[in-house]
Amino acid sequence: MVATLQNNTLRPHRLRAFLGDTSGNISLLFGLSLLPLMAATGSAIDYSRASDARTQLQIALDSTALAMAKRSATLSLAQLTSESETYFRAIYKERHGFIPAPLTVTRDSKALRVESNGPLQTTFMQLMGQTVVDIAARADAGLSQKKVELVLALDNTGSMSRLSKMDELKKATRNLLNAAEAVAPMGSGLMKVALIPFDTQVRVEASTYRSQPWLAFQDDPAASSSALADIRPQMKTRAAWNGCIGDRNLGYDANDRPASLGTPESLHPAVGCGTGSLAKVQPLTDNWSALRGVADTMRPSGCTNITIGARFGLAALSPTGPIAGGVPFGTADVDKYLVILTDGDNTQNRFKDACNVPGSNTEIDARTTSICNEIKAKSSRRDGRGNPIPDVKVFTVRVMEGNRALLESCATGRAYYKEVNDASQIDAVFKDIIREITALRLTM
Repeated sequence: MVATLQNNTLRPHRLRAFLGDTSGNISLLFGLSLLPLMAATGSAIDYSRASDARTQLQIALDSTALAMAKRSATLSLAQLTSESETYFRAIYKERHGFIPAPLTVTRDSKALRVESNGPLQTTFMQLMGQTVVDIAARADAGLSQKKVELVLALDNTGSMSRLSKMDELKKATRNLLNAAEAVAPMGSGLMKVALIPFDTQVRVEASTYRSQPWLAFQDDPAASSSALADIRPQMKTRAAWNGCIGDRNLGYDANDRPASLGTPESLHPAVGCGTGSLAKVQPLTDNWSALRGVADTMRPSGCTNITIGARFGLAALSPTGPIAGGVPFGTADVDKYLVILTDGDNTQNRFKDACNVPGSNTEIDARTTSICNEIKAKSSRRDGRGNPIPDVKVFTVRVMEGNRALLESCATGRAYYKEVNDASQIDAVFKDIIREITALRLTM
């Protein structure tokens, strides 16, 4: 370059010619034309920055909507807004100095919406007088339109009187029902719940069921069958019956085989109530006030027969009985769940008493295992790979005491087994369950 510059050193006549030359105006005009080109290029850069910032905003809003929808049923709108804001700020990745405005959170019975907006300062577009680009995004998380049938088979035995277990169970049940009502108001058809309080029996409304053919009364011809000889002394006449039901015969006690008048051993014996305080069964309903009313009547008394609680839990989900009320098993748009909660070991059924006398409860446990296997084996559908889809998913809840192995094996899977070490934890477990069974989806 130095050599070149030396060879081209300007002579005086060449300098005068250069100063008089006007052809350089082309270069000036070309330079001026670069300004809008640079502005356009700068605008593209600013819009790219804005697009990136909006993408990060959308990602954070999507995650927030899904996470908070799972908690929506148990939070007030103010609490939901506060927790959404905290969650959002923790996961939002700032881009190009863009800081979104505080979230706006709205919800109704079917959906939760979170949204935000804000200005992004421009860099190149300021040359054209535009100092900011407005950015906005929203995400909606709503309830799946799948319907839910949920049965709570709840231990009402005497041991529940200790350590505030019954008080905490009633509180947790009411809170679960309140949460269910929040996402499925009465008449919406989105969710129904049944309550099956149990000890060694279950109890139904006598006036409603007295004429049902699946019951065996002391004054019925079926009662004379040798198949019912062991239970006949405990059976009541049709007129004197107060609604309590005992175990069916072996072979029928742990399954949902239908009852038949021609097969006395298949009938449900209408017996005297072992305790006068057992709360009555509430079949599937979305009458949340009625359900809360039943929960309030629960009182602890009597010995434990988990089998009969599970058996009538299954019956409450059935379309045919004996409790009935459920849609047919395998209905594609309905998920069925059974929650079995107990605080103790099996101690007494129709065939063995290990409650008031020393003895093993292994035989009683075997009946519970049988009904649990029966429920879990029910499958009317297959997934895309041909695997069976359970008709009923079973949660089990062990409250401080009881046969852990039995309850773990009864649950649909390890995640469906819950355990609490203090009665006050029942509420948290029930809240977890209602969140888990409420299938949520993003509805952007």
